[in-house]
Amino acid sequence: MKFIKRFKDIVSGRIAKSNRLIGNHGQRICGKIGDAPSFINALVVGAAMCSIEFLEAILFDVKDFKYNDGTKEANHFKKYIEQLDEKNSFEMFKLVAGNYLARFIGGGFFEKITDAIDAVKITDQFLELYEFSDEDKKIFCDLVQLAKKGGRPSPEFRLFNTILEKVYNIQPPETVFQIMNFELLFMGSFNDIFLPGLLEILKK
Repeated sequence: MKFIKRFKDIVSGRIAKSNRLIGNHGQRICGKIGDAPSFINALVVGAAMCSIEFLEAILFDVKDFKYNDGTKEANHFKKYIEQLDEKNSFEMFKLVAGNYLARFIGGGFFEKITDAIDAVKITDQFLELYEFSDEDKKIFCDLVQLAKKGGRPSPEFRLFNTILEKVYNIQPPETVFQIMNFELLFMGSFNDIFLPGLLEILKK
């Protein structure tokens, strides 16, 4: 079944589009690491890999949600995908990648490993490698503060709105199901893939 799905993706052009809008950004960023220490290497690569997987789900897999009364919540990331090009899709890619680090900082994980890791230096290296502008850094700091605070609004809710405003140039809709799905997908990726991978590196 996986082979059939892969074949359908190739025929439909999904793989080429996915690489152009997402995968190529991850490959380029990871190619800049060079001889960086193992932790920053794992941080940058882990964020890139998780961002690719997360964005592929958001852009291609998440379906519109239909209520019993016939009304529908559209997945705007998928609906307006033709508005994405290599430039603005990179803006989306680095914002998502930055939220993995924001969640890591907000969860207090750096504070538990300060003897081994210079958190400020690591964060600066990450933001530089991902080519964050001053505006991007401000958004990143806002996401960190939301992650530290906990509760609502979540960093993912802010990220959801920011991508639609900054990348798609549209007013974020009040789509409860789509927002919730966005949050759950991201936190699943963070808790199940990104965080365990980084913690495993720290044990070595």
